[in-house]
Amino acid sequence: MGMYDEISVPPETKCVKCGEPITGFQSKDGPCELKVLDYSEVDNFYTDCEACGHWNEYVRKRPKPKVPFEDFEIRPNTRTYDL
Repeated sequence: MGMYDEISVPPETKCVKCGEPITGFQSKDGPCELKVLDYSEVDNFYTDCEACGHWNEYVRKRPKPKVPFEDFEIRPNTRTYDL
């Protein structure tokens, strides 16, 4: 089990402080299974700029729209618990 997911952002994303291109975004807002997710799948993601060290964090301006419960499906249970 991982601790975060990597986030894919548009290649033209630049540091808000120095203007250099930035990469290596991460988020704990997804399943945290070391997957690569699109930025639209999470509510926040972040990285530091390799050029100047500035922390760049993006937060969704509006909450994700509520979807009907019927849009979800149950996953088979792969975990076992002793009760």
